[in-house]
Amino acid sequence: MPDYKDTLNLPDTPFPMRGDLARREPGWIKSWQEKKLYEKIRAAAKGEIDSIKKAAELEGKEAAQKHKATFDDELRGRRTELQKREEALAAKEREVEKTRRDAERRVGELEKKEKSVDGKIKQADVAVGHRTPRAGGPFAGPAVGPESAAPVVRDGRKVGRNEPCPCGSGKKYKHCHGQLAKEA
Repeated sequence: MPDYKDTLNLPDTPFPMRGDLARREPGWIKSWQEKKLYEKIRAAAKGEIDSIKKAAELEGKEAAQKHKATFDDELRGRRTELQKREEALAAKEREVEKTRRDAERRVGELEKKEKSVDGKIKQADVAVGHRTPRAGGPFAGPAVGPESAAPVVRDGRKVGRNEPCPCGSGKKYKHCHGQLAKEA
């Protein structure tokens, strides 16, 4: 098998490019502990770390105060908005209640008028004799009385629509006197 290592375009690095980190890392950590590298870094940065901590605390307090002020402003705005909505809702409820009371009053008035008108119609019908009141109301059917008891009697036989008109015009009944009967 040929060696293609020299033909590949790989970077040249001072450290080995291998996948054996799990085997090599414990050695690095051991050497750092022997040299006390972490303690040296902490000692060198102690002054900086203290000033960074103080700055962070001050910034944190200022940010907390700013956040609290923003939160308080937003809370006041939402309270105001809720109060406005509650007032609008209460106004709508008052308007609906007033409309309901007006409608109930109007229905009561109309029912009184209807009863009054029905009574007057019944009295007029009975007085004139055109109709008699029935269980279904003042116009519940045809009038019953002496005027309506007599049946209608023809003098001759009934003339059909397509028969000659009895007037002697020579036209069919439907085109002569049948037209007059329709109009009447």
